[in-house]
Amino acid sequence: MTSVVFGVLISCLLIHLGSAYFLDPNCPIDPDHNSVSPFPWMALVMLPDKNCSGTLIYKNFVITSANCVFNQSQIKVLLGEFNRKLKKNTFEFPNKEILVRSVYTPSHYNENNYKNDIALLQLTENVLYEAHIRPICIWLIGFYIDTGKQNFTTPLWYLTKKWTFPFPKRTLFSKLELDLCEHSLGINPDKSQICAGHEVKLCVEAGSPLVQKITFNNRSRHALVGIQSYGVSNTCLYTNIESYLEWIVGIVLKVEIIVNNIF
Repeated sequence: MTSVVFGVLISCLLIHLGSAYFLDPNCPIDPDHNSVSPFPWMALVMLPDKNCSGTLIYKNFVITSANCVFNQSQIKVLLGEFNRKLKKNTFEFPNKEILVRSVYTPSHYNENNYKNDIALLQLTENVLYEAHIRPICIWLIGFYIDTGKQNFTTPLWYLTKKWTFPFPKRTLFSKLELDLCEHSLGINPDKSQICAGHEVKLCVEAGSPLVQKITFNNRSRHALVGIQSYGVSNTCLYTNIESYLEWIVGIVLKVEIIVNNIF
């Protein structure tokens, strides 16, 4: 897609959404201070034989890794789950399971490597936003997120643990040089990927978000930077969201236009 076409898509989407900067203007301000859930965008992607992580980015779209959902069927996502010890009333803040209608992956995704490892899950219904269910911010125009910064947050479900009720927990990651990923993972990453790690051994969680806090209009928000693709021990490889903005916007806008024309 050319930059001119992408510019037209962005303009159409922003006119439709009434937002000048974010894919979904309903992404929360200062989610760390949210009395209900610090990660209202976190999704658990549930498959018949495994679970992965995902992130709500729009009212009917969750983003995850392609390797999680490639050639899979009967996909559901769980939204609104967080530490039940913090819930004042489970009935007041219920979680929600939604079936996936369609899965979008880049046409040049190859399951034998980790390039273009990203997927959009179109849900069968629009999500009703509540205090504990909100989309993460995706920055669209002007300057983008500074992926040159060294520190990120990664909420993880810790799916390898035997939790009765899993809930996402904050983990701090630091950016690593790409050649370190090449040495640790035995692959040759490019600019469409981000290498990050933690000082202690962590479980690898496909589809988990790499998040950066940004300041916009003197208010803090959390923006999606990457989607975990692969990792071993304390080194993980992420798909860089900035490299796929055109693809993401193109699909979201196309679905919006189709739905609006139907109804």
